[in-house]
Amino acid sequence: MVTWKFKGCPRCKGDIFIDQETDGWYEHCLLCGYVREIKMVGPTLKGKSGAEKKQSRKAEQPILSSSH
Repeated sequence: MVTWKFKGCPRCKGDIFIDQETDGWYEHCLLCGYVREIKMVGPTLKGKSGAEKKQSRKAEQPILSSSH
């Protein structure tokens, strides 16, 4: 599932979509091609029941990495 951030690009103020690739989550700008890795922060899902996993996923918040 793709998430959009309208006018969210720090470089050109273009529209950004957030998508998961094989090695993690990334923001991509449609206008200038800007790419930034997003690191997810939240409790681990290992060993939790289905309801706990669902609640944990809702609590996760992306943290934007400034490494790119």
